[in-house]
Amino acid sequence: MGTVTVITDRSTFALGEDIFLSGKNTASCDTYLFMTGPNLPSVGGRLDNPGQAVENGNPSSFMVTTGDCETWELRFNTGNLGIDFGTYTIYAVSSQSDRNHLDGTSYDTIPVSFRRSSISLTKPAQTVSKVDDLFISGTLGGDIDTGVAVWIFGRTAASGQVS
Repeated sequence: MGTVTVITDRSTFALGEDIFLSGKNTASCDTYLFMTGPNLPSVGGRLDNPGQAVENGNPSSFMVTTGDCETWELRFNTGNLGIDFGTYTIYAVSSQSDRNHLDGTSYDTIPVSFRRSSISLTKPAQTVSKVDDLFISGTLGGDIDTGVAVWIFGRTAASGQVS
């Protein structure tokens, strides 16, 4: 019958990040992927379009990755999934079987959680004179493709450069 596995490097992602999935599939050369979770079809939703229900026996309704008939891998972007924040289950299946038809087929699941993107800043000096450089640093959680804006408020206007 063969086995199917699915792994990823972590379990929590910001919506907009790429998820790298990989695993083994010794039951078939194609691995069929879908996910379940809040407000998704109960049979599972297509991995790259979770609102679209997968159809048992219809390979084109699944996201499919072809490996070397033993291992497989996939990177997909979560930016336009149209899903809520929360915990979901990703299924990797050896046949085009939805959640209600997994008996007799090889599959594995992995939970993933989606959260908001975040920004954290290192607190800069409170007072800066006009001739001093001001350095602002921080970390960005998630893939915020719209950029980061910085506003500086003070008693007088000053010119400067943001890089």
